[in-house]
Amino acid sequence: MQQTLTHMWSIAGWTMLHYVWTGLAFTGVAWLGRLLLQRASSRVRYLYAVACFTCLALAPIAVAVLVAPHIPLQPPAQQPLAAALDTSPIELLDLENAADDFPADVFSANEGFMPQEISADAAILEQSLPATAQVTFLLDRLAYWAPAIWLVGFPLACGWLFTGLLGAERLRRRSRLLSDGPIIAACQRLADAIKIRRAPCVGVCE
Repeated sequence: MQQTLTHMWSIAGWTMLHYVWTGLAFTGVAWLGRLLLQRASSRVRYLYAVACFTCLALAPIAVAVLVAPHIPLQPPAQQPLAAALDTSPIELLDLENAADDFPADVFSANEGFMPQEISADAAILEQSLPATAQVTFLLDRLAYWAPAIWLVGFPLACGWLFTGLLGAERLRRRSRLLSDGPIIAACQRLADAIKIRRAPCVGVCE
């Protein structure tokens, strides 16, 4: 169960990283299409905008489907070093059972000392890795923390949006609609230019 959750967490993290460049690509396509459709009707531009936003909404699902087969089940905290070093597990020397094969003076200076475990310093190993392996290690770290950052940032963003909606609704209730004047005339000309059928409304408040 823990391994499955870790695997899903890794898929989510790498999906977020890949969504950065896919989102930028969709944004570039949307901007280019907007330039090409400047003379088109408002309906065509609206449909194009809806299509772009739909692609942006479906992109994370497509990215996750493509990324999932390439995410190993091994936890991301261990995978970069293991892949970069590409070594088999080190067989530790059993000093206690091998004492008869060494001269007695080897153990006499450290009598009573018997190491139980040999561990590598991860920071030293990371610095000794080649540039490509260090980039992979950094991306793995980013993919590991990206879902946590999203879990913290998403509620904050929703709260900020909800506060803005409440403020806009409060301003709407306090405002009064303009029926005529230069502002309404300018808005009507803009509506006619972009082919909006409904009459624009403008509210003002103190």
